[in-house]
Amino acid sequence: MSNIKYFRLFSNDNEKSKAVEEKVREKLVKNHLIEDKENYDLAIAIGGDGSFLRMVKANNFNSNTIYVGVNAGTLGFAQEVSIEEIDDFIIELKNGDYKVDSIGVQETKVVTKNDAFTFYSLNEIVLR
Repeated sequence: MSNIKYFRLFSNDNEKSKAVEEKVREKLVKNHLIEDKENYDLAIAIGGDGSFLRMVKANNFNSNTIYVGVNAGTLGFAQEVSIEEIDDFIIELKNGDYKVDSIGVQETKVVTKNDAFTFYSLNEIVLR
């Protein structure tokens, strides 16, 4: 596993997510990881599946970034880590004891009479 040094946190704008964000930040920094909002190896979404999807989209689906979700929301199918597992997650991260799963990015091209649009997603796209 590559050695992760830099991280960025993405969280929902609610009290619970912000409290978890601060806790995770404090623990990561205490374990010698560096928060960097521009160049990071690890992106962590704190919230539910919506947070995870927004994080991946904000990174333009960059496959060089490792994405992890901490479930502080109600739906967390994409979230790998529960709030109660944060300490174990950081220990495994620090020891390089983790597995990275590759997932495909869906590319959807919508062609209209006058134009063509390309959209990227992880799981679905809705046309209205």
